[in-house]
Formats: sequence, structure tokens, C-alpha cells
Amino acid sequence: MNPKYSDFLERNPTFQKRIEAFTSGILTPDPKPIVLSSMEPEIFYTAGELYQQVKSFAGGRFPISYAGVWSYCNGNAENEGSLYTFGAVTKDEGAYTPEMTLIPNTFAKTPAGKDFGDAIAARALQLSGKLTSRYRSMLRVFGATNKPRNARSRRGFAVYKVIKLLAENPRKIYRKADIAECTGLPVPVLCLALNSLGQAGIIDYESSYREKNGRRLTGWAQYRLVDKSLLRKQSEELYVELRKERPRCYLKTYLESVIECIKNDPDGIYSTDSFRILKIDSGYISKILSFLKRRGFLESDYQGGVIQSKAKANKNTHLIWESLLKPIEAIADRLDANDYKGFYEALQFYESSPDTRENHTQRMLAQYDRERLRGGSKSSDYIDSILVGLSKKVMKLSEITELVNRSRTVNLRPDIIRYHLRGLIRSGTFEKPEKGFYRRK
Repeated sequence: MNPKYSDFLERNPTFQKRIEAFTSGILTPDPKPIVLSSMEPEIFYTAGELYQQVKSFAGGRFPISYAGVWSYCNGNAENEGSLYTFGAVTKDEGAYTPEMTLIPNTFAKTPAGKDFGDAIAARALQLSGKLTSRYRSMLRVFGATNKPRNARSRRGFAVYKVIKLLAENPRKIYRKADIAECTGLPVPVLCLALNSLGQAGIIDYESSYREKNGRRLTGWAQYRLVDKSLLRKQSEELYVELRKERPRCYLKTYLESVIECIKNDPDGIYSTDSFRILKIDSGYISKILSFLKRRGFLESDYQGGVIQSKAKANKNTHLIWESLLKPIEAIADRLDANDYKGFYEALQFYESSPDTRENHTQRMLAQYDRERLRGGSKSSDYIDSILVGLSKKVMKLSEITELVNRSRTVNLRPDIIRYHLRGLIRSGTFEKPEKGFYRRK
């Protein structure tokens, strides 16, 4: 490979990491590729210089603040900047002069950022005006990048694998299990990718776990009793086993109440809806039923060959594959733009027509802003009011997220709920007794 890309290769030594860098690393959220595109080659920018450069490039209107623009390069106290993390920019470390004047950090675009990042950003800019899906921002397609650096895969790679499979087999309908087998993706990562791509309209996806409008569906899994020794089992013994798996999530009476209901109807079919009379949160019921299934007492009707989900390519799947992911796949292997004919077409078009680029940039930013606000800041007061209305028991983040999303038509991601919880912790309304658990004071 070309030695001028050595910095980028050091940070992204494998094909998978280069796919992640070129997708979620550069393209999400949508203002980020515009920041990268605005940077002139071989020029190191301070925070103020970069912000002015971005505003000028974008036509004077930009939805991200001075600090937000800088964070893409410089990061924050917890994380490196994502453009820096993925090797699209390089850093000149700040220092003190002999007169003790601070020279701040500055950043410049790397050769890989210039040769590949700019062209990929231009393709995404064109694509955002062609998609006919419910959501069209790159953030909604590829997701955020705030995954642990040692995670097996980031969202961008999962989206690439799913769309490649569906686009290359346009007539075929896949189950979730089929996709997991074909792609080798971890099931939790795959589930998130399928649900969000389906909700956005990027693929056609049906699942018994979600309604078509994207809201979480409860009560769909059905169970029946297959080991009647449960009817004679001491609940104390089972409770000890349950505590080993989930030490903070359950009261003993929850488990006893569920088992008592099963004893009263041993030949019945059970779902979370079957236990509404108990006035126990459906999340607890679902986990208790799953626990009893793992212990062999219950069997699920959704085992075996029953299709739980169906995924198929649509027009938007093919657009993203042909316009963006197929070119990225071609150049990610050897970092040679000649591996994909016409790789620079979109970039050359915008360079020859800056007015069109500015119009398309503003369209992309407006689209991003609408979708960001729909999921977050405009509804912040409403979300906080729901959180403050929760009970004072200790709850896991996933349970809190489910309770918030029950009243919404568009689901919020757990990281957005966590953001609101942090604000409520700072205000003294909530506390965090241990990692992943929260409680209203």
C-alpha cells in the first residue's frame, strides 16, 4: 500500500476497521464529513480557524457550535475526536513557548482524509438527496461512533455487511438467523442494525419484536410448560439462581407470583400479557419467563423453523450500495482509488459547481437537523418529565429506555436516555448507585 497513508493504516490496519473509518467514522453525524471537506490540504487549523472555515464552506449557516466542530477533531475529556481516531486528520500537539504562552493543538487533513474522505463525503452528499426512505440522514443510516474501541464491530461495518448481502441478493428474503450466519455479525449488533435500518426505510424489515412503525412490541413471545417439576419447585431455590444472573433487578415476590400463575394454569400459553393482573412491569415478566425457559421448565413457541423476522432489499438499499458502500468496499482493501472507476465523479462535480455543493450541503444539514430534533432536543422537556415520573426503585438503563419509548412513536436510543439521565443526576433529581443502574431520589 502507498506509504503516504501510513498514519491511516496504523489506526485502521484491517479491512473491517477501514470500512468503519470510511462509514461511521467519517460520515456520522452529517456535519462531520462537511467539516472534513472544508479543510484545505496541508493546513493546520486552530479551533477558531476551523469553525470559520466550515461556516464559509457551508454557506454561512451551520447547525453545530464552535465547540461541537472542534470536538470532531480534538474530542473531549473522555474520548479522542472521531476524525482523529479514524485517521482522517492528524494532530500537531500544543505546547508552551519559553514565555509560557500556550500554543494550542492544531489539526490538518491526512492524505487518506483528502484522497478518500473527501470523495466519500461528496458521494454521501449526493445520496442524501436521492433516498426516498423515512429517514435519510447518514446518522440515521450508520449510527453513532461512540462504541468502545475494543468492540468487535461498530455500526458502520454491520450496516455494510447487511446492505451488501441484501443488495447482492435482491430477490431473496432473509431471516435474522440467516443474516447472522451469512455475515458473522454478533446478534446484538445485527438486531440493532436491522431494526433501525427497517425503521428508517433503508431495507424492508418485518419482525415480531417490533411493529412496522418502529415502536417496541411487547407480549409477542409465547411459552408453555414442558417440565412440570416447576409446579413442585421451591421458589426460594429458583430465586437464588435468578439472583446470580440478575442480582439487583427482582423482588422475590415477582418470581413467586409468576410461578403461582403458572400453577393455576399449567396447560396454558403464557406471554407477558398473561400476567397483567399482577401489576408487575412487563420487562420483569419477560426476563423471568426467559429465565424459566433457560432452566428447561418452559418452551417457547418461537423455537425451531418459525420465521421471527424477514429482511429484503428495496430501492434505498440499492442506492446506498451502488452509490456509497460498493465504492467504499472497493478502495478499503488496498487504499487505491483506481480500484473503483468513477470514484471521484461526485467530488469533481461539486468542485466544478460550488453553488450546487452549497445548496446540497444546506439540504443535507436541514435534513439532519430535522431528524436530530425529532429524536432529541425539542422533546427534551417531555422526556425529562417522563423520567421524573418514574418510580424510585433502582432500574437498569434498558428498562428506563423501554418505559420512555412506550409513549413515543419514534424510539430513542439508550445513549440519548443516558444523556438526559446525566443532566438529571447533575440537578440532583436522579442518582446512579452503580454502573448501568439509575434511581429517582
